[in-house]
Amino acid sequence: MLADQYLLEATEAMEPGERLKAGRAGEKIEALNSEPPPMFAYCYGKLLAEHGVGPEVWRKGQALLKQFVLRAGRASEYSTPTLRLLARVDAKLEAAARRAPLLRTMNAQMVRIEGGRFPRGGTPEQEPCPGDEKPAHQVRVSSFEVSTYEVTPGAMGSRDGGERITARLQGKPPL
Repeated sequence: MLADQYLLEATEAMEPGERLKAGRAGEKIEALNSEPPPMFAYCYGKLLAEHGVGPEVWRKGQALLKQFVLRAGRASEYSTPTLRLLARVDAKLEAAARRAPLLRTMNAQMVRIEGGRFPRGGTPEQEPCPGDEKPAHQVRVSSFEVSTYEVTPGAMGSRDGGERITARLQGKPPL
């Protein structure tokens, strides 16, 4: 069966940490339009839940892991690790939901910084400067957006950080 071949490909890629290769094999299994083996739900769900980027991907991984638990049953040797992983995914999704209002507020408060060519490094007049700052040279920086408010990683990751920052931003002018 082709799904078994892709599953083996995905499993072998996961062991050395080749997540992209494993993800491609998972996508091939999904494209078959047939019921994949239960281990697919576990392997691909685990990949998406642990290494996926963003709530949509985590939810897809979560759904696959739940499907595995339902199909394989609690007697499977993977049942307990899967349930633990599902608890971690739930926590990631809850944290993302708490950050959502903050991110919406931040996105509304973004300013564009135009890119260009800029001098970087120390010049002879700026002695003494560390050796890794020499020689001065031109660098190209792409345009980007930055929030008008300081947002620390601690605030983004803290349990109530999103609510605290959002409350502080209400009615305050940008920096």
